[in-house]
Amino acid sequence: MSVRALPNTYADWEAFSKAENPFHLSDANATEENPTLPDNSADAGRGVIRVQRSVARLDFKDGSPTKDQTYEVLYQYINGQAATTNPLVNVKLLRMCLVNMSNRFYYLPRASKDGQLTGENYSLLGREIPWTYDPTTSRYDQGNYLVGPYAPQFAAEEAIETGFTEYFNYPFFDDNGTFNHDIAVTSQWDVYDIETVLKGQTKDNYNNKNEYTVWRYVTENLIPYPRTNQVNGISTGIVFKARLLGTQFALDGKAVEEKWEEDIYANLARCLNGQPFQLRRKDHPAITGVDAPGEASDPILYYIDGRLYFTWEHIRQAAIQAAVTISNNGDVQINRSNNLYRAVFGDGPIPAGNVYLNGSTLEDTPVRFTDPRWDANPESAQYKLYMQSADYAWTQWHDAGEYVAPIGQGDPEKLKPLEEMRAAITAAGIAIYQSSLDENGQNPGYYCYYYYWNRHNDNGLNGVMGPMEFDVVRNNVYKLSVDKIARLGHPRIPENDPEPPTPSTPDEVANVYLDVNVEIVPWAVRINSINF
Repeated sequence: MSVRALPNTYADWEAFSKAENPFHLSDANATEENPTLPDNSADAGRGVIRVQRSVARLDFKDGSPTKDQTYEVLYQYINGQAATTNPLVNVKLLRMCLVNMSNRFYYLPRASKDGQLTGENYSLLGREIPWTYDPTTSRYDQGNYLVGPYAPQFAAEEAIETGFTEYFNYPFFDDNGTFNHDIAVTSQWDVYDIETVLKGQTKDNYNNKNEYTVWRYVTENLIPYPRTNQVNGISTGIVFKARLLGTQFALDGKAVEEKWEEDIYANLARCLNGQPFQLRRKDHPAITGVDAPGEASDPILYYIDGRLYFTWEHIRQAAIQAAVTISNNGDVQINRSNNLYRAVFGDGPIPAGNVYLNGSTLEDTPVRFTDPRWDANPESAQYKLYMQSADYAWTQWHDAGEYVAPIGQGDPEKLKPLEEMRAAITAAGIAIYQSSLDENGQNPGYYCYYYYWNRHNDNGLNGVMGPMEFDVVRNNVYKLSVDKIARLGHPRIPENDPEPPTPSTPDEVANVYLDVNVEIVPWAVRINSINF
């Protein structure tokens, strides 16, 4: 708080009744006629008044290696290792959306030990005191929390699950606790085209580099103790929308780890880029490209453990290739603990009719085999185990005609096999990507989403949430750039996501897929000499 001396009597104020002789809040006011008038100069320990803004600011720059918002995310595998010189799939960031901007904030800052108005050491105009982390005890000491108007609600033992418009502009979740990317990105979130943001006229001159573009201002959003209450339902965040794209390396047909996969990734790349492609399915001719009006004719893609599979037949065959060994005398051994095998077949056996491709292409003579555990009797224990697998659910959907429909449309009865297929596949940790159009009903393709929760105090410990780590604090500039993307983002359809966000999902996760470089810069304080 800036303390200033004012004239003591109405008579003293008469000396400042003309525009050419105003009273100085940041300077001396004495005159020859009245030498005792207040001294607000630096000599009196007062001087200039420092102004603090009641909001924060978000700046953004393109952190991609090629400066076109495009990132390499998936690579060719050679001997089980990702070859980072051989990229298969890129993602291009297209939109950035602000979510969960608080609709209230205090005009004057407040601070206390726990972030509550009733907390220990409460102080109006209190300042943030950093926390000290002791790695030997895993404890934080000596700091405090800034206090926000929703502190009692945000500190409750039960996370807020509904009614988000009561607290936020641009809520991440619908008021009923669910969300839909297609709807939110068009009508609920505060959406910006990234290229438009980067072309903005206002450049920040931090360190005289002009690297960042001023994006927008944002209100303070403070989450009190306990620190574990920093969750997706109440933290201010940014959602990035991206499109999957095939690389030139994949288009050139070079992406082959095993010969049986020859040309699969080239066709996948063409599919992602909207070019004509060929599915590896006997009953499918060449396709002119994804069209996505009803998503029915377009391939459904599957992703797990850093690999994207073009069809279910592709991922099923990859699981067989990874787990099955056939000796020269025809003995079949199956490594049922293999991660991909377990994702596809679970604890069950491989059904009859499948083949092992002994280094051949799909067109060459395959090796037919029978899993020793397979039992086609629906009442058998092994068949019942198979019925719990992702492969069984996909097969049921396939046999029912592979019926799909846009979100919120379609015959509910016909959609049941699709819903059961989605549930089984995502429960196995496999993400599903279906084609769609963009917000303008154009550009059919495959899209995904990345969630970034604004970091205020980064403790540098992945998986460990620190006090006030995911806050927005007034008078700070948060300078953001996406420097690296490690994997595909969340599927467009929440039911296709093995890790869909919920209001109680913690902001801090150990599995980091988005490397956002953040500089938190206290605003360059404007020094104003105010004259009345």
